[in-house]
Amino acid sequence: MSKRQTSGEPRLVVVGDGRSANHVLSELVQRVPHRYQIVAFAADQRVGCGPSDLSLAPAGECTCRNGAVHYDAWRAKHDATHRKHDTIVAIDAVAKAVTTAGGRVQHYDKLILATGSTPVCVRIPGVGLPGVVIIRDLDDVGIMLRQAARSDHAVVIGGGLSAFKAAEGLRAKGIGVSVVHSTPTLMEHQLDAVVNGLLRKAIEQRGVEVLTSANVRAILGDTRVEGVRLDDDRIIPAEIVVMAVGVRPNVRLAKEAGLVTDHGVVVDDTMRTSDDDICAVGRCVQHRGRCYGRVPLEMADVIVAQLSGDDKARYRGSVASMRSNVAGIDLFSAGDVSHGRETSNITLSDLSRGVYKRIVLRNNRIVGVVLCGETFDGPWFLDLMTKGVDIQPMRDSLVFGQAC
Repeated sequence: MSKRQTSGEPRLVVVGDGRSANHVLSELVQRVPHRYQIVAFAADQRVGCGPSDLSLAPAGECTCRNGAVHYDAWRAKHDATHRKHDTIVAIDAVAKAVTTAGGRVQHYDKLILATGSTPVCVRIPGVGLPGVVIIRDLDDVGIMLRQAARSDHAVVIGGGLSAFKAAEGLRAKGIGVSVVHSTPTLMEHQLDAVVNGLLRKAIEQRGVEVLTSANVRAILGDTRVEGVRLDDDRIIPAEIVVMAVGVRPNVRLAKEAGLVTDHGVVVDDTMRTSDDDICAVGRCVQHRGRCYGRVPLEMADVIVAQLSGDDKARYRGSVASMRSNVAGIDLFSAGDVSHGRETSNITLSDLSRGVYKRIVLRNNRIVGVVLCGETFDGPWFLDLMTKGVDIQPMRDSLVFGQAC
């Protein structure tokens, strides 16, 4: 029996294995080594794999192993237990114990929920047919790409980053692809009309059909997918239908345990749930009424600080941001890029070079940024926004970036 198992440290149990959970554990053992007896549970043997990894995988840009925490070595170094094939099915907050699918009961003193999110499935006729792929992990990406090898056309439902990465991956396999999105614009919460137009043109130039203001009414086929019917009765023949319409926080365990949940697992500024001995972090969380698609690591930092004895640490919320490359275009977006009331804009547009920058201001402070083509100043703009810096002294040169 190891020293950790006999030394009487508090038992810290972690449910989930995404970036946030990995960050908490790696930082915690550096900050307070041997403070806790750690047991981490994960259902996926490809540890450290999150939706942002999955959104890149179809286009062949990364695998789940890139940047993942290698838990076998990590466990040996820090004397932590990692049950990577054991799924937690229940939490007993009164007894302070979790139960696995195999019947194992693990007691805890502190519990961290990092259960992530689940993909949204559009409930339409035919959704259960073979050939419909809802991407949950890299296994589903593999299924999608293997099906592409024996298909002529695919339909991707959705208009966000994951949808376009899936479309790129399928197109790279040499098959036709149609993207069907319900709203008039792509990535409507992150891009403005100008960048939307540039992105759509770039995607279509790569041979992907883009249909906006369109909805799939039914998936057609008797024994497997044969096509889709749109709400205007158009039919698109296809052998694959990929669902990429978003995710929702996974609150099942928390809700069944009697914790307060809404859209996500409700936490306060200390990242505690309605049970003081249970924290939550990552995509499963709802903080101050808001859920995050791309999780800021500041959440995890607050949990690390709290577990290390800093009871003054607080999470105040974060500015949502996105940085990616879609169809060969570098994109960055942060904050509110809509044309809101009482806002002004600073814009630089050089569409011949594919460069566009728009900074949204309110009371001389940045409230939104969208960059296309040149995105290297994105983190600087985000920092100015997060800190609420008065940009009046640099207003004339702001759009040209930090170097000016």
